[in-house]
Amino acid sequence: MNPTVLPGYTDVTYPQPNVFLDLITRGSTDSPYIKYRQLISVTSAAASVNENAEKPLSQLGTQMAEAKEWTCADGFKVTNQELHDDGIISTLINQTLMRNLNAYLEKTILNGDSSTDVAQKGILNTTGTQQVAFDTDIFTTARHAKRVLSAIGTNIQAIVLNPEDNETIDLTKDKQDASTVRGLRDGSEHLWGIPRIESQALPKGTAVMGDFSTVQLLNYVPLTIEAFNQNEDDARHNLTYVRAEERNMLFIREPKRIAVIKLSGSTSSDSGADHK
Repeated sequence: MNPTVLPGYTDVTYPQPNVFLDLITRGSTDSPYIKYRQLISVTSAAASVNENAEKPLSQLGTQMAEAKEWTCADGFKVTNQELHDDGIISTLINQTLMRNLNAYLEKTILNGDSSTDVAQKGILNTTGTQQVAFDTDIFTTARHAKRVLSAIGTNIQAIVLNPEDNETIDLTKDKQDASTVRGLRDGSEHLWGIPRIESQALPKGTAVMGDFSTVQLLNYVPLTIEAFNQNEDDARHNLTYVRAEERNMLFIREPKRIAVIKLSGSTSSDSGADHK
């Protein structure tokens, strides 16, 4: 049993793997369809106020968005004899099903999924994210993204990279003295002080950086894993279908706090951020 680690302490004895789904906000909901406002811009007027003086008035820019629940599922067929004779195989099946569903959710949150009953846009297709163009190399481009996000007070959690792009960063370090490689001076798992996380779901040449806690995945129907063998064909062949299923809703609350970064392309001196 792993011990509970209080906030503010780093667990070096039982370190947890850094994965994309740990960055987002997870929760639950009782509603299958919600209209909500995405925060697009904030103009802050915060200031000191003298007695009897008029109070400041900040401005919020929002746009309407909607979230509808969608179902994701996966399953395997196994023989009744396997389930009976191998008590461990059920655990293996359950773990594999949950791993498959998590991989699907990660892919959908990042890229969207147009095949669902209600198309999920995903981060890469959401209007309002910061768009950072390629400039010179990965290090320069990523530093521009950090500047753009820091300028609006974003708490940058991580930069998420395709494994091949992350390997390019590591091999660049290996070829040179670590202290001279730009952006890697504070650790091989960081870039400009920002933790690096790999995701197979991201296309090569594209990265995302920002505050991913502003992305919410709310569970409408909890994960269930059930076994079925009632249909005639399975009954005749001693087969059991093991199915995992859950229903979720995706919210991208503040797209401007996430930067979509192009890590390759023609060199451009105009590497600032534009909005979709």
